[in-house]
Amino acid sequence: MAKSIGDNPFSVSVVIPAFNVEKSIGRALRSVLDQTLKPQEIIVVDDGSTDGTAAETKKFGRKVKYLRQDNAGPSQARNTGIEAARGTWIAFLDADDEWLLTKLEEQMALLKRHPDLLWCGANAFNNNEGVETYRSSPVKAREGLAGKEYFDHYFVAVGGGYIIEATNTFVIKRAVFEEVGLFNTEYIRVEDSEMWCRIAFEHPKFGYIPHPLSRFHLDVRNPTLEKRRHQHKDGKLFRKLVSSHLPLAEEKGCEREYRQYATWIIRNSLVQTIYHGFKPDARETVDRFGFLFPRYVTWGTYALTVFPNLTSRTAKTAAYLYHLAKMEKRITRRWTDADVQGADNP
Repeated sequence: MAKSIGDNPFSVSVVIPAFNVEKSIGRALRSVLDQTLKPQEIIVVDDGSTDGTAAETKKFGRKVKYLRQDNAGPSQARNTGIEAARGTWIAFLDADDEWLLTKLEEQMALLKRHPDLLWCGANAFNNNEGVETYRSSPVKAREGLAGKEYFDHYFVAVGGGYIIEATNTFVIKRAVFEEVGLFNTEYIRVEDSEMWCRIAFEHPKFGYIPHPLSRFHLDVRNPTLEKRRHQHKDGKLFRKLVSSHLPLAEEKGCEREYRQYATWIIRNSLVQTIYHGFKPDARETVDRFGFLFPRYVTWGTYALTVFPNLTSRTAKTAAYLYHLAKMEKRITRRWTDADVQGADNP
């Protein structure tokens, strides 16, 4: 990795992977440059973009370090950024999203108050064409924190439903990556979840700010990424993640905590596979991980996948009516073109 920036124990490098984001990269960069606490460096890793991403990034001049690589996916892009970073801490932001003004100031203050913490996150907003909802419930998060500024175990924080993973809010000490390794490039999706699990096995304590410090813009359209998202809603990568980490959890002595997290991961993946009509994958999921659920989940999955396309269309229609009635508690990417059109033809 690159040489550190001086002796500042709280210097921050911001890593932004970018692929065909000419319309949103400027907003992301401005949100970093406008922070009330300035980072020491901003690194944009262009993952082989074919649009004007490079030109838009270079408008910011020396304020932003621009790196380019052949298209290799978000894992390698983040790895390239981490290896080039010189800050003591690494903060992540996706190029189609943005930070709120006090994001770094609040998180670095938390980390200073708790020197034993090596990583932390925060809540965020999900935004779709100006309509916003919380990514996680602040009330639920505060309930889990129980008056503290950190969760004793990351797996319980997520698996217990207290928070939802939000990579754009994560700040992690660079030394942690030297210890546990970089992002696994075998994962085109869920690469961030796989990384957070490896960190949690070694450093379970996780700092958290329950109010939003970031904004996910779900209305940004990127056909390539939308297609990729849909392709991986068959759950294969989630099954791979849990299968590979269950033995590690036992080895690390946190099998109970990890099973709670694994149940959350597999449950959400199962809902997606049924929703999008992936019959064989839904059944494989309950066959392999039925021990995480009551028996009726397996029976229900087999029943709902007898006619998977009918189930998918019915579920999508019901969800869309719920959406039109503005009854959704949390905005998702559900209504992107790739999801709507592709889900009928898995």
